[in-house]
Amino acid sequence: MGKDIELVYQRNKWLLFGLAGYYLVSLVVNVAVLGISALFPPVGLILCSTLALLIYKKTYIKTTMYLLVLFIFLYFFYLITDYPFLVNYVFMWFGLILSSVYQKISVIIFAGILSILLTFYAFFGFHEEIFPNVVYSDIVYLILFCIFITVYLVFSTRFTSRLREKTQRDEEKIKHLLANANIMTFSYDLNTGETVINSNLKTMLPTEIAPKGLIQWKEYVHPLDLEKINQAEQEIQQGAEKVIEYRLLSQEGKQTWLRCHFIPIFDNPKQKRIDGILTDITEEKLQEEKMENLAYQDPLTGLPNRSFLAKYFQKADAEVEKLYLFFIDLDSFKEVNDTYGHYIGDQVLKIIAKRIQSWIRESDILSRIGGDEFVGILKGLSKEDVGKIIGRIQESLAEPISIDKELITITASIGVSLYHPGDELDKLIINADKAMYMVKQSGKNDIRFIS
Repeated sequence: MGKDIELVYQRNKWLLFGLAGYYLVSLVVNVAVLGISALFPPVGLILCSTLALLIYKKTYIKTTMYLLVLFIFLYFFYLITDYPFLVNYVFMWFGLILSSVYQKISVIIFAGILSILLTFYAFFGFHEEIFPNVVYSDIVYLILFCIFITVYLVFSTRFTSRLREKTQRDEEKIKHLLANANIMTFSYDLNTGETVINSNLKTMLPTEIAPKGLIQWKEYVHPLDLEKINQAEQEIQQGAEKVIEYRLLSQEGKQTWLRCHFIPIFDNPKQKRIDGILTDITEEKLQEEKMENLAYQDPLTGLPNRSFLAKYFQKADAEVEKLYLFFIDLDSFKEVNDTYGHYIGDQVLKIIAKRIQSWIRESDILSRIGGDEFVGILKGLSKEDVGKIIGRIQESLAEPISIDKELITITASIGVSLYHPGDELDKLIINADKAMYMVKQSGKNDIRFIS
């Protein structure tokens, strides 16, 4: 059943209930005034029963619409015929007004024609009973009045129909925008616990979370965000408007970033609710992560750059007391670029970076701070252990590198500085750089510590 047909069907039911109710009330009044004879003939009962059968079977729904309007006027036709009173004629106009419930111009015009015909019938057939003091020429005014009401209802229906269609189009546009923008709106009733979702929840949340809606969503919140959620929830329930960002984790470990704008509505104690706008910002967070990586990452080797090294040092400074910084400068690397070209030189740097990184722990850091210069930090190790690690790094760097059938051998000069409480990163780098230059001056390809 189409949406338009379903709407007509529902209005058929409303009109039938109204017609049946009016019939029963008028029947009771007539019986009270005129006696039991007012029950016969049972025209209203026959009409209502016929219509009820058609509506129940859901057959000829649009035809039933016109039959309902016709039967309303037929009922008033028999009512005026049996009881030709002015009040019954006046009630006939309700048939025209009721026809506008369908919001269809054709139905209103149909009802307007029937009201004109019934006006002629009542005016000329029962003139003395209903219009005893009205001259025959005044029929014109009654007809004009009927036409005026019909035209008014037609224009009113046309206006409201256009307004409704525009509203529906706007709603569809908004739904389309919300669906494509990964935005969901919701309203949570604090009194009943009911949540009304105004968007497709399944497009927003991981598969196993969506069917549960917003009732059990907290069990999927990332552990690192749960405290933030609980604190925000307390503030929201006290009437504070909040915007928070948090992560949801699916059972497969998929992470979804959400930004939620909570708006408490506590104007009426009986209707306390929290309205919200939920936005999927996963792509936005991924882009932020990429931008952050670009800001803190060496584009050639993928190693952290000097900016990230500074952040790492600040954290390490607060965590450990013993820390060594090493400074590696490749010996005669300019000759590699001059001999083999910068492409080969870049490939050498990538291989060098991987070799150095393979000898340090995940908790430590290696950074490229310049062309052929690498700086690393080793935490919580003795001088002897640091010496072993640096020695292995130097040995691995001395191994020949094969690129495009070219065999390239390169060495490195390495300086190591010891951290003292209060030392800045720049001071450690300068000290390690000094130690490295001492190695350069004494023949290269060696290691030197400086305190």
